[in-house]
Amino acid sequence: MISGAGDTIEIAQWLTQYGITCATYHGGMEKSLREKNQQIWMSNQVRLMVATNAFGMGIDKPDVKLVI
Repeated sequence: MISGAGDTIEIAQWLTQYGITCATYHGGMEKSLREKNQQIWMSNQVRLMVATNAFGMGIDKPDVKLVI
C-alpha cells in the first residue's frame, strides 16, 4: 500500500530504473508541483502516476486502464 510521500518517490524511482516513465502525486507536495505532475500525466508525457489517495477519483482521462 502506498501510504505517503516516501513510498511514492521510492516506487517512482524504481519504475524509472526499469525505463517506465512516471510522475508522483501526494498531499505533502507543493501545489504547483502536484499540478505540474498531473498535467504531464494528462498530456501523456509520462506513462504512470504513482500516487496516494490524494490523487482522487475525479480524474477524467479516457485512456486510464487500471488503478491500483
